[in-house]
Amino acid sequence: MAAEVLDSRRESGAPTPLELRDRPWHVFSGRLNARLDELAGTDVWSMDEVEAAETIVELQRAQAKLTAAQARLLAHAERVGVAELVHATSTAAWLRSQVRVTPRQAKRAVGLAKALDSGRYPATRSALAAGELMPDQAQVIVAAVDALPDRVFAEDRARGEAHLVELGRDYDARQLSRLGKHLLEVVDPEVAEQELAKRLDAEEAAAARATSFTLFDDGAGKAHGRFTMPSLHGQMLRKLLEGFANPQIPDPIARTVPARGDSSEEEPGEGLRRATCEVMGDALVRLIESYPVEKVPASGGLNATVVVTMSLESLRDGLGHATVTGADAELSGATARRLACAAGVVPAVLDGRSRVLDLGRRSRLATSAQRLAKLIEQQGFCAIDECDRPASWADAHHWKKRWSDGGTTDLDDLILICPRHHTLAHRRGRTVGPVGDGRYRIHHQT
Repeated sequence: MAAEVLDSRRESGAPTPLELRDRPWHVFSGRLNARLDELAGTDVWSMDEVEAAETIVELQRAQAKLTAAQARLLAHAERVGVAELVHATSTAAWLRSQVRVTPRQAKRAVGLAKALDSGRYPATRSALAAGELMPDQAQVIVAAVDALPDRVFAEDRARGEAHLVELGRDYDARQLSRLGKHLLEVVDPEVAEQELAKRLDAEEAAAARATSFTLFDDGAGKAHGRFTMPSLHGQMLRKLLEGFANPQIPDPIARTVPARGDSSEEEPGEGLRRATCEVMGDALVRLIESYPVEKVPASGGLNATVVVTMSLESLRDGLGHATVTGADAELSGATARRLACAAGVVPAVLDGRSRVLDLGRRSRLATSAQRLAKLIEQQGFCAIDECDRPASWADAHHWKKRWSDGGTTDLDDLILICPRHHTLAHRRGRTVGPVGDGRYRIHHQT
C-alpha cells in the first residue's frame, strides 16, 4: 500500500496532504506553509515599533534555522536520490527544477549541505541551527576553512572555525570574508608566512610572464594601446599620472570642457565636467612629452627621439601638415611648430623634392643656466602679461624668431611661458611681442 501511495505521489507531483504525513520534518514543512498562507492576508498596521522589531529579527533568525534544516534535508536527499524523481542529473539540478533558483544558488545550497553534513564544521552547523549565524556567513566560514593548506592539523582547523563563528556575532558576511583570508595567520602564523612568500613569488612570476604592451595607430590621428604589468608598476604609473592630474599644480589639466556654443580659445570657463579617465589620459600625454629623453637608453646610436618631417612652408606659416618618421601618422603644421620646442622631437625640414634642408639640433633647447636666468628675470612667472603661472613649470619659447623659422637659442630670444600660452603662441596667425616691464603679449595677425 505504501509503495502504491509513493508511486501516485511521484506521478501527480502534488504535495502530500497533511493528514497522510507522519515524519516530523514532513509534517512541520506542511504546517509551516499552511500557517504562512493563513497569515499572508493579515494586516500588520496594529503592531507597535517594539513588536515589529522583534518580529523582523525573529523571522530573520528563523530563516537561518530553516537554512540549517534544509541543509540537513538536502544532504539526506543526496543519499536517497531525490534527483531520480524527475530524472535530474544531480541534487542541485533537481532543486533548480523545483523552486527555480539559479544554478549558482542551487550549487551553493547543496555544497553547504554536504559540508555541514560531513562533520568537519560542527561549530558552524550548531550556530546556524540556533539562528546565531546567517546562511551567507556560514558559506564564508566553510570556504575560509576549506582554503587552509592541507598541512594544517585538524585541531587547528577546528580552532579557526570557532574563531570565525565567534567573529560572526559582530561582522557581516563581506567583512567576515576579508577576515577569513587571514585565518591561516591566526591558526598557524609560521605556515602563514611560508604560504604568503610562496604565493607572492608565484604571483610575481606570473605577472612578469604576462607583462605586455601593444600600440597601434588608427590612421585618424589617434593611437590605441593595451598593456599588462605587475601590480607594483601599475601603482607606480598611477602615482605618476596622479601627479600630473593634480588640480593644485601650476597649469593644471582642465577638468571641464566648454559648454556647447562656447567658442572661446583662451581659457575654458564653466562647462561640462570631464570624466576621470579623460583627465588621466591627458596626464599620460604630459608624462610622455615631459620625460627627459636623455635618461632613455640609446637605440641604433640615438636616444628616444621622434623625427617629424615637414615642408619649409608648413614650418613657417603653420599650414599644411607634418609626418612622424617611422609611423603612419600626420600632425598639423601648428602642432609641429609647437613640438619643435620640445625635448625628444627633432623637426626635419624638407624642400619641394623631399630633400633635407635643415635637421633640428638638440641645442635648440634652453640650457638649465638659461632657464634659471630667465626665471629670475621674469620674477618666477610666465612671461605673458597678466599670467601668474610659475615659470618653473613653463616652456622655453623663441619669441623674436621662432626656432622653426630659424631662430636661435639665445637669452635675448628666449622667454618662459606656461604650456597653455605656449600652445596659443604656436597657433596660426599668432605672434608674441613685448609690452614693457619684461612682459609679453600674444597678438593676432591680421
